[in-house]
Amino acid sequence: ARMLADFVGADRVENVNYTGDSEIFSSCYEFDVKLKDGNVLTAGITKAGGSVVYMLPDAANAEVKLPEGDCIDQGLRFLESHGYENMEVNYWRRLGGILTANYAATQDGVVLYPDLVKLQISMKEGLVVGIEAANYLTNHKPRELLEPVITEEEVRARVNPALTVQRVRRAVIPLE
Repeated sequence: ARMLADFVGADRVENVNYTGDSEIFSSCYEFDVKLKDGNVLTAGITKAGGSVVYMLPDAANAEVKLPEGDCIDQGLRFLESHGYENMEVNYWRRLGGILTANYAATQDGVVLYPDLVKLQISMKEGLVVGIEAANYLTNHKPRELLEPVITEEEVRARVNPALTVQRVRRAVIPLE
C-alpha cells in the first residue's frame, strides 16, 4: 500500500485499501486509492516485483486549465521519476478534461512500439490519474536492433506522391 501511495504521490493520497487479487496481467493485488480531492483510483500491482500494471480513475474530470503540451510534459516527467527511461509521446487524444497519451520507449533513436505505456492525465492540474503499463512490463528489454533492409530514400520514393513525408524513422513494430 505504501508503494502505491508513493507511486501516485503520497501528498495526494488519503488512504489505500486492498480489495482483492486478480489475474488481469499476471498475479496481482488490487487496491482502491482514495485521493484527498475525493477522487478514487483503482490500481493493480504485480505480486512478483510490485509493478503498477494499471491505475484508472473512477470519474472523468471535465475541467481544463492546462494545455495539452503541458500535460504531455507532466506525463513524461512522471514516467522518468518512476524509472521509465527514454520514453517519448507518440499519440495523444483529449476527452473532456482527461488527456490520454501513449508513450513509447526508444533505444538508440529507434521507437519500440511493443514497449508502450498509456497515461491518463488530468488537464485540471496535470497529475497522472491513470496508467496502463502491461505492454511495457511484458516487452521492455534491450534489443539487438537490425539494420534496415531499405534506405530512407527508398522509403520516401515508395510513398504515394499525394502524401507529404514529414519524417522517416526506424521502429520496432509487433507483427502479431
